[in-house]
Amino acid sequence: MGCNGMFFSYKIKNNHQVEFSQIGSTMMYCDGRMKLEDSFGKQLPNMNQYKIEGHFLTLSDGKSIMKFVAADWD
Repeated sequence: MGCNGMFFSYKIKNNHQVEFSQIGSTMMYCDGRMKLEDSFGKQLPNMNQYKIEGHFLTLSDGKSIMKFVAADWD
């Protein structure tokens, strides 16, 4: 997200299931970015499903969705 470094552990399970734990981040203040980083850190432990399609990774908890694109994708 461009400001703080984030770290976590994860386990990949059967049928596109994933479990995130030990989530943390550095604690720098970044004007205009804190709300997004805070929301991501709070929602990530709830994400328990994943899907990979091409250059996209989608995480979901059955209600909310997070979608990411590979950084090296043109």
